[in-house]
This record gives sequence, structure tokens and C-alpha cells, in this order.
Amino acid sequence: MLKPNASPAERIPLPHCPRELRVLTGCPVLGGYPRIYKLVLAGTIPAEQENGRWYLNRADLPLIASSLGMPAASAPANQYSASAVEQAFA
Repeated sequence: MLKPNASPAERIPLPHCPRELRVLTGCPVLGGYPRIYKLVLAGTIPAEQENGRWYLNRADLPLIASSLGMPAASAPANQYSASAVEQAFA
């Protein structure tokens, strides 16, 4: 459940959820937005409706990923990681 008066940075519009999960886990969401929307309507995924739009709490993304059977959240691959920079200048 979203905190009352949650800041916009903590809230994710439902259509953005597949992209956020892909960034978090490194894997695409099978079934995409329609699957997530159905799970929200079924009450499986915590979400809140405001003015006809669904929002998710950013802190719930790991829980949502596990509900969808996605792998555990990992750090996204970064082409500018410290080791890559060290190798480039070695």
C-alpha cells in the first residue's frame, strides 16, 4: 500500500512498472503491462488508484518482481562501472 502523500519519486504509474522491473532485475516482464494490470485488479500486487490511474510504490518493486517469478533484484549492468573504467585506463 502506498504511503499517504507519497512523493512522486516514490510513486510509479502502473504503465511504467514493466520498465522499472526490467531495470531492477535485468529481465523483461513476461506478459508485460496487461499481466501486471490483471494482478493489480486481483489484489496480488499492491497498488493504489488515484483519479482513475493506478500507482505502485517504488519500495514494492522487489516484492512485485518475486510475485511475477522474476529473478532477485540485482544491480543493473553499467558500462561505466568502476572495473570497466579501470580496465580502460590500465
